[in-house]
Amino acid sequence: MQTEPIVSIPPDVLAQLDLAWALPPPTRSLSQAALRKELGDRAELFTYLRERSRAGANPSHIAWVARDSDTLGWDVEDRSVPACRRIEVKGSQGAETRFYLSENELNKAREHGENYEVQFWGGIDLQASVHPELERLIQAGYPRVYRDPAALIDSGSLLSTPVRWRVQLSEVPLTGSALPDGGNTDADD
Repeated sequence: MQTEPIVSIPPDVLAQLDLAWALPPPTRSLSQAALRKELGDRAELFTYLRERSRAGANPSHIAWVARDSDTLGWDVEDRSVPACRRIEVKGSQGAETRFYLSENELNKAREHGENYEVQFWGGIDLQASVHPELERLIQAGYPRVYRDPAALIDSGSLLSTPVRWRVQLSEVPLTGSALPDGGNTDADD
């Protein structure tokens, strides 16, 4: 009768194998937020490179301002024209033109009118090298440029849908049925 060798694992080694750190970490894909950030950064890079190549003799007039602050309401500035062009950049892996504007971006679009535009880059492949991907997307007709998007929304050329609302407690005192317990102020009921 043939017997197989018996492997004996000392108890302290076995205890170490049970610890979570001894297990390999799970493979993780990019979170939705990380994916949106990576797509946005790639699209901004595409706009920055494209605008610099179009700027002619002085590409230094193109500034990637979102790298310094994401609070302006746009990502790239073209300072080569008397009224600075403010460019908000949107990117997507899909080809359908669909993007989100923050409240600040829409307010800045209204404030700057014809000097504000959205450049949409669709069909972005994050695995591709930057320059060949940029050329491929330009050949495919990107970016899609929407100058004065606020006016385009107001005219119905672009459709906007509220998908998120900020809700907070009003400074006006709550009364009656607006109270959290339906207006009941009796503690005994």
